[in-house]
Amino acid sequence: MRRRKVFVMVGLVLVLTPIVIVGVPWFWGCEEMACEQSYIDIHSGRVRNRRVVGIVLSSDSIQSTAFSKLASKYVGGAQEPEWKLVSSQSWLSETSPYYHYHSAIGACNSLVMVLNTFRVGEPEKRKYIEQCLVYLNDGEIGKIEKLAQEAWQEQEKRQHEAQARKSGEKRQ
Repeated sequence: MRRRKVFVMVGLVLVLTPIVIVGVPWFWGCEEMACEQSYIDIHSGRVRNRRVVGIVLSSDSIQSTAFSKLASKYVGGAQEPEWKLVSSQSWLSETSPYYHYHSAIGACNSLVMVLNTFRVGEPEKRKYIEQCLVYLNDGEIGKIEKLAQEAWQEQEKRQHEAQARKSGEKRQ
């Protein structure tokens, strides 16, 4: 009787181990045994990074970005974070299957880079940041990238016009 219990226990372990190894990482949102995930809060622009190893959530950190710092300055009222998955990578797969918000972090950072490079005034910064948050909430990431490009072109045009005025004044 004792041998039978041991045999049944060993059989259960052999049957349940693969189920746990495959099933539990799926529960955390990873298809493999180890993965890294990045999320963006669509209300503030903060970034959350999670690392899952096996069945254990080994790290979970939330970081402010240059964009989230500007957003908190111009957009009042703290909202409950709403995290959208940006990417998920593991040692078994080279690319992330999540494309909807894939470039959200980079697009927001590009906009901030443009605003800082051209030293854009406070009212304009507010306008750009608010519009960026609207696009982020709507999931329109491509429009954020276009917003950054338009901001770059607009500021570059203003800079050229100012230089032309200066050189025109010097000639007179």
